[in-house]
Amino acid sequence: VVSDREKINSAKSLTISYERFGRRQTESRMQLTFPVKSEGKYIISMTTESREAYEPGSVWPQPDSMYSRGNTLFFVYNHLKTEDTFSVLLFITPSKAGKWANVIRVNNEPDIHFWQFIYP
Repeated sequence: VVSDREKINSAKSLTISYERFGRRQTESRMQLTFPVKSEGKYIISMTTESREAYEPGSVWPQPDSMYSRGNTLFFVYNHLKTEDTFSVLLFITPSKAGKWANVIRVNNEPDIHFWQFIYP
């Protein structure tokens, strides 16, 4: 309960719910929620300061494609339909202990900066 956090970007177009504190090699869950304003392609990007900080796990719903560039992981949803909100559950496993700074964004909307502290 102490670890649960929710952050919203400045445009109120993206919300993330996550655990601020975690244990190395213990899976944790993030939930991303955003409105689908128009039908089409949506790209979620998650950047962390170290490529070795996390191991991505399952993603629900499954993206149409995923790829990475440097320290950024991209989840591509090609055909989202207009609806009130769309939520993505992302399960990650921290690989290294430490405090990790992360940035998450949907398309060109304002991003959310957040950190997690991972215990050994």
